[in-house]
Amino acid sequence: MMGLSESVRNGLLSPKVMSVHPQGVRLDPSCDQIRDLSETSRRKFYEIMANHNENNPQRWEFLTVYTKSFGKFGVSRSTASALEDVSIPYGRHTVSYAMSCVLSGISNTEEKVGLIKALSQQNSMLVRIRIGPKTDVAALANYWGKGMWTTDAEAILESVKQRPDGGAVNVLEMLPPIPASLMHSYPPPHNFLAGPEVVKNCSWTAFNFFRDTPKDEFSNEDFVIKTLAEDYYPVLSDPRYGDIAVFLTPERTMRHVAVFLADNLFFTKNGENPWHPWVYSTLEDLLENFSFGLPPGQELSVHYFRSKGY
Repeated sequence: MMGLSESVRNGLLSPKVMSVHPQGVRLDPSCDQIRDLSETSRRKFYEIMANHNENNPQRWEFLTVYTKSFGKFGVSRSTASALEDVSIPYGRHTVSYAMSCVLSGISNTEEKVGLIKALSQQNSMLVRIRIGPKTDVAALANYWGKGMWTTDAEAILESVKQRPDGGAVNVLEMLPPIPASLMHSYPPPHNFLAGPEVVKNCSWTAFNFFRDTPKDEFSNEDFVIKTLAEDYYPVLSDPRYGDIAVFLTPERTMRHVAVFLADNLFFTKNGENPWHPWVYSTLEDLLENFSFGLPPGQELSVHYFRSKGY
């Protein structure tokens, strides 16, 4: 089923690699064992890993076109080949759960940094709201001023409307302080002297969107499910700014959480990888990104939830 040769299969089944736990089977293959997998076998393993959140911190996905810019970042052909040996193509993306094998094989620190820079590039957008002399500022402020920010939004929009020809407002100026400060930035390295590390994943990002002070429990899926049941209600159509978008597999497993902004625009943190920044994204891009690992014919469903508090 996995397309493994006998020697590769025996190596993966050895007690040094495979261990059985109440939650399931854990494999800790060596880098050589990962490289020895055929692309077909590696894909099947990665698809299985994608369905278990424990593997999220090891996941790297990036647009395959980024490999064309490796030379600009000082990444050698041998490193590009090593990356290919532990990755698989998926749509417009390349996916790997063994980036540590690539990084550990690079002796040159500058090249290692260059590879991380090359792969941590992310597509995003600069989004503006066009304001004209006849724009209904009150309606816009009512939409973008959700969560106690109406006065601020109206003041910004009204000041632009007063110009003779109107103007454009960066959507970033409409966002509450937490998402505005995070946009297009990367999680800083954790200082272990400051206490346990907080996983600033997609759910932490979405549920702290309107909060003055972030609540770290939102990185926990059980707490998120409890919060959705108690403090939110489902929105069956016409999502609005600030609604929570939950991406579910057919088995009702939560794959991703993002914040709906407007039209086809979302605020998101894609995964737990610290090299993935907070960005704007479209629904199509999110569906493609988080559909990896689904069996053929299955699709993610998107469900919207609105806070009972606003």
